Amino acid sequence: KKQLENPKRTKNLSSEDIQGRLSNIIKGQFIDDILHYNLFALDDGGISFTYYIDHEAFDNLKNNILGRKILVTNRHDWTSEEIILAYRGQSKVEYAFRTIKNPYHLSIRPQFHWTDQKIKVHFLICIIGYLLTMVAYMKAKEKAGYQKSVNRFMEELKNIRLSCQVKKKSRKVKYQLETIPKDLRKVANVLGVTDKNIRVPLNVGVYV
Repeated sequence: KKQLENPKRTKNLSSEDIQGRLSNIIKGQFIDDILHYNLFALDDGGISFTYYIDHEAFDNLKNNILGRKILVTNRHDWTSEEIILAYRGQSKVEYAFRTIKNPYHLSIRPQFHWTDQKIKVHFLICIIGYLLTMVAYMKAKEKAGYQKSVNRFMEELKNIRLSCQVKKKSRKVKYQLETIPKDLRKVANVLGVTDKNIRVPLNVGVYV
């Protein structure tokens, strides 16, 4: 509109040109129902327009068309609240599948099995691993204030390593955690991984 009424413009557009441009602007879904315009002639012979919003059509769009979803279920014993919560929980299920498919951690894929029995066992182990991971992750979030993702959590757990020190003469074994960052040490304490409660059964004579 400002371009059309600019006094420095050198060419007047025809009503057909203006209508074509406006049609491109309001061709999106529902826009032509609520945004309207009227052409009028200028004193210099040019054409311009006024525009307005049809608030009644806009209210009808908001109240009766947009944001409406129909949920269909065979869980007839569920309340409406339970149905809605289950529907909104789909994203959590999808996130669980993405986490299990991570090839660097839980690795449900690729699977190097051919028989149905072994494939089922493989899937079962991966799901158990995922559940144990989520238990540890939720504990780290709630008690240690951990804010990173599950995949990052599993990646950082690799940095918690146990060292085994064996004295030459007495053959006495001492287990000690390697030095880790302060924030990760807090997570390790919450998970019960500390120098105090580490008791690893190891027959030193077999390995040394």
